[in-house]
Amino acid sequence: MQKTAFSDKWKVCLADYFKITLPLLIVFYLLRFFEYFTSGIKLCFAHNVLGVFLRSFFFDTWTWLIYGLLLLVPFILIYLVSAKAGRIFMLVANGLAILGCYGLLVVFSERLVPFDHELFVRAPSESFSTMAEVATGRMHIMFPLFFYLPLYYVFYWFLFRKVELKPFQVWTLTTLSVLSFVFLGFSAPKAKNYEQMQEYYFVANKLHYFTSDSYAFLFKKDAMKARLGDKAEVAKEIEDYQQLNKFQFTDKEYPLLHIDESKNVLKDFFRQSDTIPNIVFVIVESLSRDFSGPDAEATSFTPFLDSLANKSLSWYNCLSNAQGTFGSLPSIVGSLPFGNKGFTLLTEPPEHISLLKILKKNDYNSYYFVGGTVNFDNFGAFMRLQGTDYVSVEFGKKYKMMGGDKEGYSIGYPDDALFRHSFEIMDLIGKQPYVSVYLTLTTHTPFIFDQSAYYGKMFDQELKKRKLSESKKRKLRMYRPMFASFLFTDNCLRNFFNQYKKRPEYKNTIFVITGDHHHGFYPTRNEIDDYNVPLIIYSPMLKKTVRFNSVNSHMNIAPTLLSFLKDSYHLKYSPRYVPWVGDELDTCRTFRNIHHIPFMLTNRNIQDYLYGDYYIGENQLYKLKPGLELQQVEDDGMMTKMAKIRENFKFINAYVCQNNKLYPASENIYDVKYHEIKTFSDPVPKFIRNEEPYDDMIKGFKPPSNFRKILVKTSYQVQFKPSTMEFLPLLTTAINSENNVKELLRSTKDIREFIAVPKNADSWVSYVDEDIYSMKDYPDPRGHTFHIWFNNRYGTKMKIKDLKISFLGFE
Repeated sequence: MQKTAFSDKWKVCLADYFKITLPLLIVFYLLRFFEYFTSGIKLCFAHNVLGVFLRSFFFDTWTWLIYGLLLLVPFILIYLVSAKAGRIFMLVANGLAILGCYGLLVVFSERLVPFDHELFVRAPSESFSTMAEVATGRMHIMFPLFFYLPLYYVFYWFLFRKVELKPFQVWTLTTLSVLSFVFLGFSAPKAKNYEQMQEYYFVANKLHYFTSDSYAFLFKKDAMKARLGDKAEVAKEIEDYQQLNKFQFTDKEYPLLHIDESKNVLKDFFRQSDTIPNIVFVIVESLSRDFSGPDAEATSFTPFLDSLANKSLSWYNCLSNAQGTFGSLPSIVGSLPFGNKGFTLLTEPPEHISLLKILKKNDYNSYYFVGGTVNFDNFGAFMRLQGTDYVSVEFGKKYKMMGGDKEGYSIGYPDDALFRHSFEIMDLIGKQPYVSVYLTLTTHTPFIFDQSAYYGKMFDQELKKRKLSESKKRKLRMYRPMFASFLFTDNCLRNFFNQYKKRPEYKNTIFVITGDHHHGFYPTRNEIDDYNVPLIIYSPMLKKTVRFNSVNSHMNIAPTLLSFLKDSYHLKYSPRYVPWVGDELDTCRTFRNIHHIPFMLTNRNIQDYLYGDYYIGENQLYKLKPGLELQQVEDDGMMTKMAKIRENFKFINAYVCQNNKLYPASENIYDVKYHEIKTFSDPVPKFIRNEEPYDDMIKGFKPPSNFRKILVKTSYQVQFKPSTMEFLPLLTTAINSENNVKELLRSTKDIREFIAVPKNADSWVSYVDEDIYSMKDYPDPRGHTFHIWFNNRYGTKMKIKDLKISFLGFE
């Protein structure tokens, strides 16, 4: 009797379970229609749309079965104690699952690539910015959530709750759930079975993709840590790397360090000037080969840049080394490795050298201009550490930010304001030679700028004139705001060059124009297209123009410019050794690749690698074809070799950055002496609760006036609830006038970019950072005062201890 009662309770328990979870499967299916109308139609599947849809439903079902099995055990444990509590637990869990799935689909609709373990490596501030951009530009995309979430509960309450599941139905569903886990290896689609990666991305269930990729990442992270601690493993990997690369390496202690033998490949294209030229980098946000230059897949929406390229040296088979902005600057100006999350975001960046540091040593003045947050991706601090003389801070009241007045959120100033402001600064400082770095912003989502309506109409007119099929035009119209922003930025560049022509130094200036990365908003043709950006080198000093078809990357730019300046203008200083990852640009006019090119994804994984005419992406091998086409190949021997090359670079990349083995401190190119001015330390734990500054340490500290630069090193331990990480305070440094009447500079650091997520509210995590300030940029004859505090704008409860702030002066 008791056995029968127990058996009946199990049947009721399982029946209740599937009554609660079956409505979730229906919502999964319905979410596919949302996914199609926000993402699928953008992908423009060339064939078999129905087949793609049916396969997606199949993998949704499998994901639902796995999800059900994972939650079955906690449900049963709760249910056997209280049936009501068990049902509430599952209703809440399924609601959260719908929220998670919907959020993953929104991200997919923006980037057309599923969200993965990026959550565990990306700075939370970046995630917050991404959410703000979606909320600003596409708030309407959140509205369907208010349909799907209640729909689940309607299905359960009014339909499935009243259904009587028969025992064989219950046991069938239970058996399928168990089998789904037994055959887990088949629960997701295989990329090699799809001609287009975007078909594969669409078919994959986004919840399954996220969870499985995150699990694999966390497992591999621990494996890499163990390998880095094995001396024999380190020695073997260094030996393999140095044998594989053609550089003349100096020793084994610094694996990347080699004699600088870069060839002057630009010499024959330039007229010799009497004075050393100025260098201007213009890094255009998301400038992509798909819609810029000849034979662009979407046709070109950069008419001025196209005309400029016809008067330039141009490489349209150029590749960024990362999918995000974070990888652009260190690759372009330093040919630097990535570290674990992008070089500029390393908590303690290793000693390094860059083109900017070398030019500074050769009496160049330097500028960094950006329309947005100067410390986004920590670029501002990175540029200051290169010895940059002016780092963009405030634009002033006469310039208006994009979207801030109407939308409540702004990513910064439009590109026309960026360029006008830069001329004001250069006229004020007026020193030559100089190197300038511009990072534009208007072509970043959410594409909100004052003239957007005008340029939207310009796009409409352009599209009418172009001889394209109606299906192609329909596809391009989906990206109207994006293309309108590029037409605007292109016109800003036209005006920028027109103004530069009026400047006396124009005739002695070299301009380097490229995109920071491919535009994630627009679908790519294949895996390598995800990095394809134009590279244009223009100067009035050019004596001939050429379009090169060879493959190059951002990491080839710095070695090329240094060898050109060193050989053609006999720099008074050039380093004996360099740790460049890349070598000089290939100026072959026919299609080929002679480089080793690593790539870092947005999720900070290094899974794509180009070596000669072979390309590996995750677990698929391709042969590189002209036009950056990729052909899938099945070659086990080459696949093994390519995987080994990629893993070897990943190892060396991690080793040199984590162990400060990139560049020896003894080779430091600056002949400057620093003096320890003062160190403030406080080991006592303290709470940071409200918006009042934490003034116990630094308030009105006045350093000696004889130092032209001040280095500030900050470190502390921090404790907070993991759930509040998104709302942590900003570490703020202000340089004020001597009597604190006027604020001359304010620099904010988002501490989330430099710390790990704590395991729990009792865990302590470390913050380490350093920044350097040029005091001559903030003139005050009476001296300066430093003020450092936490701007706790959200009132988050946070505890710190072992606070240490050191001031060092450079003569």
